[in-house]
Amino acid sequence: MGTGFILDEINECVSSCPSGFLRATGSHCVRCLSSPENNYCYGACAEKHIRSIADFQSIKYCTRIHTLNIYNIETVEFHGNHYLEAFAAFSSLEQIDHEFTIHNVKVFSTLSIFSHLKRIGITSKATVTIEENEFLTELWPLKQPPLIVQGNLNIVRNARLCLKEIQDFINHTREQDKDLQVTSNTYNEYANGYLASCESNDLTITVDKIGSLSAQINVAIPKQIFFRSTIKTESLRRSFLSVYYKSTKTKNETHFDSTQAHKWQRLVEQVNHDLASYGTDYTMTVKLPSLIGDQWYAVYVSITSNVNTIGLFSPINYFRTLQRQPESVVNLYGQASVDSSIRLMWQPPMKPNGPIVTYLVYYALIEDRLPVQNTKLLCLMKSNRKEKFVLLKQKCSRCCRFRSLANNW
Repeated sequence: MGTGFILDEINECVSSCPSGFLRATGSHCVRCLSSPENNYCYGACAEKHIRSIADFQSIKYCTRIHTLNIYNIETVEFHGNHYLEAFAAFSSLEQIDHEFTIHNVKVFSTLSIFSHLKRIGITSKATVTIEENEFLTELWPLKQPPLIVQGNLNIVRNARLCLKEIQDFINHTREQDKDLQVTSNTYNEYANGYLASCESNDLTITVDKIGSLSAQINVAIPKQIFFRSTIKTESLRRSFLSVYYKSTKTKNETHFDSTQAHKWQRLVEQVNHDLASYGTDYTMTVKLPSLIGDQWYAVYVSITSNVNTIGLFSPINYFRTLQRQPESVVNLYGQASVDSSIRLMWQPPMKPNGPIVTYLVYYALIEDRLPVQNTKLLCLMKSNRKEKFVLLKQKCSRCCRFRSLANNW
């Protein structure tokens, strides 16, 4: 018959006392109160370097740890509820004293799994590093009590973590410790969120050379957009500029999403910017073609490393094109009402390119072949709001007549 031990508090039977428990008199394992005084449960909870999901269990019963580093964990080891079971190992952790690192961990989308963590760092030399976690979109939810973080905070190269999420976390945390030291790259909005949809107040656009058919979009691109620290992170360089634009009547548009994919038109330009040559901000220009006259448009731009994502995007800007000559009326036809008159009917132009003030109807004998092939008669209209018309004749040998009609005729 084998021997075993009973874990106090949870009443489990185990073959040996796990990390975080001490062997007591008899066959019991009692919870160890981890602290520097007992070398973090005599080394059992001192330094933890986790490189697989299975390693999560090594801190299941540790409430306080000297160092916790989690490295290079892919997403292929567990599926479904196995993740939740594995993440439950973090529920006992309440404090990390000196070093906390999460590097290239693809199974974390949020750090809320550290649900009972209350403090990181007990000296100004403590460090927190959260970097290169591709699927991390949230730090600790703000609905949880503020986490006390002391020492240095460095959050960089997290592809789907927006700067606003980082700033909210820092502000929330500083309610408890105002001396938190944050690296400059953490506040660099181009160092995180490069595969996410994150609004940027520093990516600015202006619109000029507005005509009736086109407009020019000028994009001020800060040099920080090309943030990269090593050759290995070359892919962080944002090499595509996308301009999204659409006509609007509300001037209250929202950015591109899956439900609005058909509404926004898009132009893509490759960013050919050599940081070593320029070393400063520069401006790109993009011309919007084939616009409608006298129409409001919404426009914004994004910078991304992947042409299939939105990336970092600017606030939405609005502009209005100039008026121009309307297109032809639609479905023009005539119907004889009496022997001496014809009733004409039509629909307004599909693209009026401005308000329709007046319609001009002119007529002549059929052999004159109006309107475009008549070599003897040319009628041109010049109008203003008083509906005055000028008829220009060139060697008209016939009696040429015209009639003006109001818009609602």
